[in-house]
Amino acid sequence: MKKQAYVKLVEQINQWDHEYYVLNQSSISDRQYDELYKQLIQIEKEYPEWKVPHSPTQRVGGQVSDRFEKYTRTQKMYSLDNTYNEEELKEFYDRLCKSSNKDFVEVVVEPKIDGLSIECVYEDDQLLFAATRGDGETGEKVTHNIKTIRSIPLQLQKKTGCKRLAIRGEVYLERKDLNGINQARRKEGLEEFKNPRNAASGSLRLLDPSITAQRPLKVIFYDLIADGLAITNQADVFTFFKKFGFPTHPEFFVAKDFKKIFQICQAVAKKRQDYVYDLDGLVIKVNNRLLQNELGFTSKYPRWAIAYKFETEEALTKLHDVTFQVGRTGVLTPVAHLEPVFLAGTTVSNASLHNMDEIQKKDIRIGDYVYIEKAGEIIPQVLRVEKSKREKDVKEITLPLHCPVCGYDVGKRSESDVAYRCLNTISCPAQIKGAIEYFCSRKAFNIENMGPALIDQLVDQQLIEDVADLFLLSVDKIKNLERMGEKSAQNVLSAIEVAKQNCTLSRVIIALGIPFVGESAAKLIAEEIKSLDALVETPWEELETRLMQIHGIGEKMVLSIAHFLQTKAHQKIVCKLIKHGINPIYQNHAKAGGKLSGLTFVITGKLSQSRDQIKELIENAGGHVVGQISQQVDHLICNEPSSSSKYQKAQTLGISVITEQTIYKMLE
Repeated sequence: MKKQAYVKLVEQINQWDHEYYVLNQSSISDRQYDELYKQLIQIEKEYPEWKVPHSPTQRVGGQVSDRFEKYTRTQKMYSLDNTYNEEELKEFYDRLCKSSNKDFVEVVVEPKIDGLSIECVYEDDQLLFAATRGDGETGEKVTHNIKTIRSIPLQLQKKTGCKRLAIRGEVYLERKDLNGINQARRKEGLEEFKNPRNAASGSLRLLDPSITAQRPLKVIFYDLIADGLAITNQADVFTFFKKFGFPTHPEFFVAKDFKKIFQICQAVAKKRQDYVYDLDGLVIKVNNRLLQNELGFTSKYPRWAIAYKFETEEALTKLHDVTFQVGRTGVLTPVAHLEPVFLAGTTVSNASLHNMDEIQKKDIRIGDYVYIEKAGEIIPQVLRVEKSKREKDVKEITLPLHCPVCGYDVGKRSESDVAYRCLNTISCPAQIKGAIEYFCSRKAFNIENMGPALIDQLVDQQLIEDVADLFLLSVDKIKNLERMGEKSAQNVLSAIEVAKQNCTLSRVIIALGIPFVGESAAKLIAEEIKSLDALVETPWEELETRLMQIHGIGEKMVLSIAHFLQTKAHQKIVCKLIKHGINPIYQNHAKAGGKLSGLTFVITGKLSQSRDQIKELIENAGGHVVGQISQQVDHLICNEPSSSSKYQKAQTLGISVITEQTIYKMLE
C-alpha cells in the first residue's frame, strides 16, 4: 500500500459523497461504497500518520449548498453505519450486549425510507423552522418548502409542555407520484428524476415554494429531541408522534433476541414492494434511550443503531450491443445496450460495463443474457453472465482502435496507465465538453446554470473551443440556443460574472483539471505561487524546485503538473484566462502576527470539535497545520497518550504534545 493510493481513495469517496448528498446522484452501489469505506478505515488504522483532515472518516457526511440560509445545530444528525447480511448484523447485536453487559438488548426495528433527512424545530408548539441534515452539524433552512407538506402540523393542537422540540424524519415521494411527475417533465422536455429520492430531494431544495407545493411530498418522523419529556424508550417516540399529529411509521417492531430481529428483517425484505414508498432497508435501534446515551457515538455513527440494507434487486435481460463513451480525461467507458427490463421501479435499457478488464474478467459478450442491478438503486450495472443461456452466435466485445467521437487513435498514455483513452487531448469534442463541465463544477470555478446540455450546444455550435471562451460569451451569442431565450441567457452570463468575482486562486487551479491535483494540493500550490500568471511565467526548473519543497506535494503530482504546463494547448488556455481577467491573487487569510504565527501543528486523536474546525482556528491565528510529524513541527495536538505513530514519533523527536484545551488558551 502506497500513500498515493490512500489519497486517491479519500478523494474518490469524497467525490461519491458529493454526488450522493449534493448532486443527488450515485455512481456506485451502497455495498461497494461501504466496502471501500471500511477499507479506508483499515488503512488509517494501519497508517495513522497518513490520515488527512478532509478524509470522509472525519466527517458525518454530506455537504451544504450555498443556496439556502445555513443552520448550525447543537446536536448532530448522524448518519448510520450499514450492514448487509446476517453475520454482520449479529456482530452488531453482540457488541450491544457486550457494551451494555447484558445477555440481551431490546431493540426497535423500523423501515428505512429512501428520502431526504429533515429536522423540524418547534417552539411553544409552533413550527419555527425546518432544516436539511446537510453535513450533520450544518444544514439548510427549507422552512417555506416544508410548509407545503400538508401532513406536517404548523401548530400543534395539543400542548406538549416543551419550550423547544426538534423532530427528525425523512421526506419522500410515493412511487406512483414519481410516475406522474416524470410524465409531466417528459412533456416539458425536462430530464426525468431517476427515483423517488432524487425527486423528493430536488423538490425540497427548490428556491420557489410554489413549485414544491405542486409535488405531493410526504414525511415520516422517527426521532425527537426535547427536554422535560418523559420518554424512556424508542417505541414511546412513535406513540408521542401519533398523539400529537406527526406522521410516523405505520408499523414498527420490538425484539429482544437476535433470532427475532433477523426474522423481522427477512419478512420485511420479502414484502418491500408492497410499500408505497421505496425502502432501502431497516433501522435497528436500542429501545432504551438511557442506554442509547450510555453507548454514545463514534465520529460518524451512533453506536446504538445500524441500518440493515436489503439485497439489491437483480434482473435478467439480453445484451444487444456495446458502445463506448469518452470522458473528460479521454477514458473510454463501455456502455451496455439491453433489452428493456423493469428493475427497482424503473425500466432499464442501458447499463455500465466499467472497463475492458471487467468485460474480460466476467467474459461478457454481445448476445449474452446478463444479470443487472442498480448500483445504489440508481446506476444500472452488469453483474454477470448467465452462461447456461449463451448461444453460439455471441460476439466478443472489442475495444475500438479509434475514438468514437473524434476518430483519433486509442491507446494508453503510459505503460502504467490501466485505462484506454482517446489520445487526442487537444481537440476531441468529448474531452473538451468534459473539461468545461469540470471547470464549471461546484468544487472548481462554480458557475451556476452551466449544465451538460448547455455545454453540449456551446461546443457543438462552435461557440466555445475551451474553458477560456466561456468569458467571451454574450447574450446575442447564446439567446437563440435551445431552451434558452434572452432572460435565461442573461442569467447564464450573470452566473459567469458572479463566479469570476468570487473565484480564488486555488479554485482556478482545481478548475484547470490537472491530474492528481485536488483541493488540498491546489491550496498548497496557490500559497506558493501566489498568482496564476506565475504558474506559466516561472521557469519550470525553478517552479519544480519550489513545488517539490511543499509538504504534501509528491513527485507524481509534480510530474503531472509538468506535463500539463509543457503542453502548448494548456499554456494557451491559461494565458487566455489571464487575458480575460481570471488571475486572482492568493489571499492569506491568516492574521499576520497572529497569536500562533510561525507555529506548525499536527492534530491526532479524538477531539470535541472536528479537525477542520480546529485547523481553521489555528490558520486564522497565523499558524500552520500539516499532516505528518517532522522536525519542523512545533506541537502535536493530542488529548491523551496513545500508541499512534504520530504520538510515538513526537515523543521520539521531543516535540511538544499539547491538548485541545491548551490551543484554546493559546488563542485567548
